[in-house]
Amino acid sequence: MHSKRKNIRLQNYDYSQNGAYFITLCTKDKQHLLGRIKETHKNPQIILNNIGKLVAEEINDLSNIYDTVSVDNFVIMPNHIHIIIIIEDHHTGRTQFIPTKNTPNVPNGSSGELSSPTQEPSTPNGGSGELSSPTQELSTPNSGSGELSSPITTNPPTIPRIIKQFKGSITKKLHTSIWQKSYYDHIIRDERDYQIRNKYINENPAKWLFDEYY
Repeated sequence: MHSKRKNIRLQNYDYSQNGAYFITLCTKDKQHLLGRIKETHKNPQIILNNIGKLVAEEINDLSNIYDTVSVDNFVIMPNHIHIIIIIEDHHTGRTQFIPTKNTPNVPNGSSGELSSPTQEPSTPNGGSGELSSPTQELSTPNSGSGELSSPITTNPPTIPRIIKQFKGSITKKLHTSIWQKSYYDHIIRDERDYQIRNKYINENPAKWLFDEYY
């Protein structure tokens, strides 16, 4: 019997609203598919393989696909990635942290990492086994190659939509899915929260042996 995955996305929260989001995606069964850590005394580094390099290209391309989205920082580890995604204010171009009043808390551990995943509901997609669009998400037009030809401006992008497109693009190019069906998200609430997440990303390779995903 398979246990039913729990959807822990914040109820009634608009994931397209302006702000900063800390996202974690893991490979299937946490396999080391993206590269390896080169151990050094001073500065351990991630050595990406071809799949890891493709993932890096797709991350860097997100701001070309969505005109109000930018990637502030990211790290690719052997079996997972962390990304800080910024959805900018449409009028001012400034990042708006979410308000602290009347906003549900998001659980997180003392390390600054999240403990519960966001589940993406599955939809048929030609048998690739890749994830699915979230409820009421509109499909994204693309060319026959599977790549978007211009920035998306019609509808405000949501985090689930961005993650779906990102994972789906990689799946099409590899002809197989390398990702777990869920991902972790954290809504960054203020400057201090942002600095904690940013530091976590920068120090991740050096702390690989102690990483919860190791």
